[in-house]
Amino acid sequence: MEFELTPEQINQIVRAARVLAVGFAEEHLQWLISCQRRLADSGFCEAVWGLARLEREMGITISKALDAAKRLVRDKANLEADITRLEQKRLTL
Repeated sequence: MEFELTPEQINQIVRAARVLAVGFAEEHLQWLISCQRRLADSGFCEAVWGLARLEREMGITISKALDAAKRLVRDKANLEADITRLEQKRLTL
């Protein structure tokens, strides 16, 4: 279920933001809401959340996770090449 703000809620947020940040306008809020939707659609937040959870639950830092992912992609390519080579060898035998 997608979270939607009513016009009254937007007005209240803008009024509160103007108190805290004098230059804040309704256009800024609309831009932030637009960015939130784009981030949600891209899957970026889920990826970052997953990496944060990996670090918290297993102690694996984000840089280690990225290094491991690169290694796995390289290993996958090597294994696929091995499969092709072994399949050809099996056919010749």
